[in-house]
Amino acid sequence: GDGQPASSRPPTGSVRRLRDEAALRTLLELASVVPSRPGLALAVANALLSYFWWGASSGATSSVATGGSEGAPRGPEPSVAMVAFEMQELALRHAGCVDRETPREGFLRRQCPFRWRNLLFLGAELGKRLLEGP
Repeated sequence: GDGQPASSRPPTGSVRRLRDEAALRTLLELASVVPSRPGLALAVANALLSYFWWGASSGATSSVATGGSEGAPRGPEPSVAMVAFEMQELALRHAGCVDRETPREGFLRRQCPFRWRNLLFLGAELGKRLLEGP
C-alpha cells in the first residue's frame, strides 16, 4: 500500500459511485415524504438540483435516476430535475410565495424571490435538456 490507513485514502471510483447512488436514492425517498412534510421541500429540491446539474462523481453512472439502466451518463437527468421542480413548486406554495395577499415584507422575509428564481431556472434548464434528448 501507500502507507495510509484505508479510511484516509479517497474512495475508489466504484465506492464513490455506490455512495452517490445511495445519496440520490435517499433524496428521492425524502422527496416522496415531502408532500406530508412541506417544510423539507426547498432543501430536498436544492439537493436534487445539484444532482440534476452536476451529476454525481465524474464519470459515474446512474441506475437510480434512469430506472435501472446501467451505464447511463451522469449529468443533467430529466427524471431528477422533474422531482426537483415539483419540490420547488411545493416550497413556493408552502412559503406563501404564490399568495397574492402576502405582504411585500413577508414575501422578502420568506425568500420568495430566491424560490421563484430556482423554479424558473430549473424549469428552463429542464426544458432545454428535454429538447436536447438523451
